[in-house]
Amino acid sequence: CIVEKGNESSAILLSCIPSFIAEQEKFNFIFLVDCSGSMSGGSMEKACDALKIFVRSLPEDCFFNIYRFGSTFNKLFNEPEKYCDKSIKKATKLINETIADLCGTEILEPLQEIVKCSSPTDYLKRIIILTDGQVSNTNEVISLLKGSDCRVFSLGIGAGASRELVKGMAAAGNGI
Repeated sequence: CIVEKGNESSAILLSCIPSFIAEQEKFNFIFLVDCSGSMSGGSMEKACDALKIFVRSLPEDCFFNIYRFGSTFNKLFNEPEKYCDKSIKKATKLINETIADLCGTEILEPLQEIVKCSSPTDYLKRIIILTDGQVSNTNEVISLLKGSDCRVFSLGIGAGASRELVKGMAAAGNGI
């Protein structure tokens, strides 16, 4: 359990996974990290710290990938990679080198690619989004996720994060 208190709000991260579910289902985790200019400084540091914890906490029999986005986007692997020592090292290197260098906050295009791409057979797609973003097309982003078979978990970084976007993506993607 992780608790963080701010001046006007608090955040709690609690991870509870019943073992009978984890043994039956296999996952393809896609991390989508906001690297826009507004994430520079403390927000980017918090996002990277969270991402390191997520990557180290993944179940052994899973696939994963990391997308960075701003005005453009890029990804760590061309296709989701099996979770292993080699892929963890590549992910850790990327996370350690990640800065807020991708300008604007254009989340729709990378989300379209993620939703469209297939997961390995028998692996359920889970998208974890870390953003402080305010976007002009919130309704379009939410509509995209409503029509997908992905489960979405979104984390708003910083006090200026768009609650409408963060909560809307999670609700549309049946996540939290």
